[in-house]
Amino acid sequence: LIEQLDCRSVIVTAPGEAPYDFVSRYFAPKVGIPEDPVCGSAHCRLVPLWADILKKDNLYAYQASPRGGVLK
Repeated sequence: LIEQLDCRSVIVTAPGEAPYDFVSRYFAPKVGIPEDPVCGSAHCRLVPLWADILKKDNLYAYQASPRGGVLK
């Protein structure tokens, strides 16, 4: 269904549970990436968002793909 959306990619994010500040998933099936296991470029957009929401300068994130990955 994501592939039917009129956009290049979709980032899904939510507050995290300890020790993570937030979690995310990244999908871009229109450009050949069904799901990116750990997407650094997506976090370039997510970090400012969550830093503002949480009023924090250092964030610890988890990308909850089947492989999973931690970003700091």
